[in-house]
Amino acid sequence: MKQRSKSNEGEKSCQGFFRVSKKQVLLISEIALRNEVLLSPQRAKSLSEFYALLKSIWENGSEPFELKGKNGFWKKITHEWLGSQSSCSIKTIERRLAELKDLGLIKYERQGYIPHKYMQLISIEEAKDIALTDKTLSVSQQSKCPLPKGQNVFYASDNMSVANKRREQKDLKEVSISKAHTIPDQLKKHSNLINSFWKLRKGKDSKESWEWQMKELLKIDQKYGEDVLINQLDQAQGKGWNSIDCLKYEQFNKAEVVEENSQVTDLKRIENMKINAKNFGERSTWMNDPTYKNQYQEILKELQEKEPSSIKTSSLN
Repeated sequence: MKQRSKSNEGEKSCQGFFRVSKKQVLLISEIALRNEVLLSPQRAKSLSEFYALLKSIWENGSEPFELKGKNGFWKKITHEWLGSQSSCSIKTIERRLAELKDLGLIKYERQGYIPHKYMQLISIEEAKDIALTDKTLSVSQQSKCPLPKGQNVFYASDNMSVANKRREQKDLKEVSISKAHTIPDQLKKHSNLINSFWKLRKGKDSKESWEWQMKELLKIDQKYGEDVLINQLDQAQGKGWNSIDCLKYEQFNKAEVVEENSQVTDLKRIENMKINAKNFGERSTWMNDPTYKNQYQEILKELQEKEPSSIKTSSLN
C-alpha cells in the first residue's frame, strides 16, 4: 500500500460540521433520477449531508493513498467514526454508503482478513458529467423556476417518503439506545469487541442489563486481566452467548482460578515472611508455625547472608 503522505488519517482531522446547499441536494436528486431512483426530499437531503461529510474527510487530513489491486487513490474510513460525526446508526451508515455507491458518487471497497473499509470520492460534476448549473436540471427541479401549469409539486405524492420516515425513526431510536450504553473508561480500549458482542446477543436490551454486563466485564478485567477479558468476548461472539458472567467464568475455569489464587497467596506469604525476617528475625511467629517454619528459616538464612547488618536478632546456626 503506497501512501502519498505521512500525515494523520483524514477522518480524524474532520471537524464534524458541514453545510449542504440546496443546489447540491437538487443535483443529487437529479443524479438519482438519471439512475432511475426516486428520492424523497428528506432522503435527498440526508444523502447530501452524508456526501458532504465524506467530502470533508476526503479534502482534509492525510493524503489519499494507493490501494493494492485498485485504481486511483483511496482513504480509510470506519463506521464508528462516521456514526459519531453524523449521529447515525451503523445500519444507516452502511445503507448510505451503498446508496452513494449505486449513484456513482463514491467507490467503496472492503479488503483484508478483518475487512477494512476504503472510500474514493467522486465529484458531483464527474457523476453527472455535466456543468453545475440550474440550466441542466429538469424543469421540476430547477431552483427559482415556476412549475408548468397544472403540474403538482415534485415529490408531493412520493410513496417512498413514508417508508423512509419510518426507517429514519427506527435508526434514530437505535442511535439513542447506543448513546445510553456508556462504556466505562477502563474498558474503552475494547469498545469494538464489546459493541460487536452486544449487537449479536439475543438477550434483553435495556439500560439495566447493559450496566450489569459492564460490571461483570470490569470484574473479569480487574481479577483476571485483559487477556481473559478478550478471550471471553471472543467466545461470547463465536458461541452466541447472551451475557458474560464472572461467576460462571470462575465455575467453568475452577482449576485455573484455584491455581492462580494459590500462586497469589504464596507470593503474599513469602513477602510477609521477608518483612518479618528483616524486622523480627527469630522472634517472628513464623518460627512457631508447624507448616511454614522451615520455609521461614530458609528465608531468614538467605537474608542474613545477603544483608547481615539488617537482621536485628542473632543468626541461625
